[in-house]
Amino acid sequence: MPGRLRPSKSTGFRDFACNSTSVTLADVAEFVVEFYVSRADTDAVGRGAESVRIAAGELTREGTPVRYPRSIFLPEDETCFFLLEAASVSAVRETVRRAALPFDRVTETIAEPHSPAATESRAQAAPCTSERKETT
Repeated sequence: MPGRLRPSKSTGFRDFACNSTSVTLADVAEFVVEFYVSRADTDAVGRGAESVRIAAGELTREGTPVRYPRSIFLPEDETCFFLLEAASVSAVRETVRRAALPFDRVTETIAEPHSPAATESRAQAAPCTSERKETT
């Protein structure tokens, strides 16, 4: 049935485990939640992220899996984007409602799929550091 979660043995998303069923990658979509953040209150991003994490955890425990993997903050534009993964936009809207996040909009994303070769290449890449080697 479209929009319904199907049981699966392995999901790749450990945060999506709920009771005895799991969510498969095919069952979830990515959504961007956009909201205003003042340059004068950049701590609002962290507070919002924590609230969204808590709300996503509550919904997941209640049987509506939602995952919050990351955010993107554009201080110059005073805009923040939270990326959430869920089976429906209504699950995302409920997450931000519970988090009391004053969002401007929620939009489903269309992401380029990761190829196994690209994923393996990123995993093998050397970690970035802020240290610079001195040249002689």
